[in-house]
Amino acid sequence: MTSVLNVDTIADKAGTGPVGLTKQTAPKSYIRYSGSANTINSSFNFSSLTDHGAGDHTVTLASAMSDADYATAGQAGYGNSNLANVAIPNSDHPVTSSTFRCQTFYVNPTKVDMGYVNMSTLGDLA
Repeated sequence: MTSVLNVDTIADKAGTGPVGLTKQTAPKSYIRYSGSANTINSSFNFSSLTDHGAGDHTVTLASAMSDADYATAGQAGYGNSNLANVAIPNSDHPVTSSTFRCQTFYVNPTKVDMGYVNMSTLGDLA
């Protein structure tokens, strides 16, 4: 038997506010882009990608985070077995509430464009 739930709003028990996640958090954005082609393949809450050279990109959020203290996670590679390191530097390129710079490289410090880069953010939206 198939069930369907169609609602416009889910409210708290009192019916006056939204239901809050308890002891949970959900990603506020994700992006999958091709570093070598400088194209966004799929994204949620990202508005643009800026190429600064090999393995060096800035991504811009469509809806800003509440501050610059949000968490980011990333993975990059060419295929299933060819992974690279992903760094989001804070000293040379500070993170803001709406942008962060992502650099991809192999174990050595030489930056390289990767076939795909996956990034996500966790924290509170503004």
